[in-house]
Amino acid sequence: MTDADIAALGEDDALSLIEYLARAGRDRPAEQTAAVRGVVRITTAYPATTERAARLLQSLPASELQPATILTVPAATPAFRSVLEHWNVHAPADPDRIKRALEMALSTGSHSLLMGTKGSYTGSGTPASKQLQQNVTKWLDALAGSGPGAPPQHLSPDQLLPALGLFRPSGGHADGPGGGAGGGGAADGAGRAGGAQRTIAQSSRTAGRAAAAAYAYRTGNVQALQELGLNYAELQAAASDPIDWTRRIVQAACGPLSDGTIEDQERRFVASEVAQWVLEAGADGAPPSPEDVVRETLALIIFEAVIGETAAGMNDGTRPAWATADGERQLRETARVLAERASLTVTGPSTAEITRAVEEGIDAMRSIWMEP
Repeated sequence: MTDADIAALGEDDALSLIEYLARAGRDRPAEQTAAVRGVVRITTAYPATTERAARLLQSLPASELQPATILTVPAATPAFRSVLEHWNVHAPADPDRIKRALEMALSTGSHSLLMGTKGSYTGSGTPASKQLQQNVTKWLDALAGSGPGAPPQHLSPDQLLPALGLFRPSGGHADGPGGGAGGGGAADGAGRAGGAQRTIAQSSRTAGRAAAAAYAYRTGNVQALQELGLNYAELQAAASDPIDWTRRIVQAACGPLSDGTIEDQERRFVASEVAQWVLEAGADGAPPSPEDVVRETLALIIFEAVIGETAAGMNDGTRPAWATADGERQLRETARVLAERASLTVTGPSTAEITRAVEEGIDAMRSIWMEP
């Protein structure tokens, strides 16, 4: 079901569909993850259904939960966080993967909880960051002022273009029109002045490795996985536990340990999300095309940078929770629209080919932002 289909439902039909999906998730374990994901998508479009949806999801037996199901529930939304807490109370100690997934979901929450809490990272302070924050804040205020169910306040892809100015090219500095890296940024998570130190090369490299690894697994390319330090048989064995499977991919793409910086957190989020997307995307069992992989990777890189720079303002408590949740959803969708604009040359699904295409895509879009 597309977002347009959901928007056409109307609130009564949306609630009926939520009830149907919740029952399907409870009674048909094979459909559990897709059903819960559908419930969450519908509540984003119809916030008034959230409380009812949360009560219905609590009826899913905690002992039958799948880790992938748990990870689709947004802990940043209070009603859904209560679902996770309910499941956590009733989850069995064995198998421990259910408890581990719940604890992970509750501890990290969402991008908003991890990276945008009040008093944490507030942006790099560069002209690009300030313009991006101004664009998102103005749009989000209009969205919140319109009220749930009102005509949508659409975000233009052009309003996210400043995000490309946050990435430093080889031998250059991050920023956009007006020049200068800016000196007013707050210290980032590692305590360095000037904010996140994003580079096109590093962001492309880690995302490209994660995308290529997931593609190689999806297509059974044992040699490509070996070149990335991964073992196909071990990944197959871990496939029943999406957290462990994703952890292996992220570790191969980004290294075993986080350095605690904003940009490293962002790269790990991108690696995790692109790997999961490659694993699940495609029609009739076929994997997505290499070009689709690159465009989704570009979109995720842009989205994570936008969230990193704006989440503190988005979660400052001045807007209703539904507006923040819907805002994060629209930011993701708009990043995808922006990535569709990139002129790409994708020659194949290898690590080098995907990395090069991603790097060229960011650089090309960044040049549009740099134009006077």
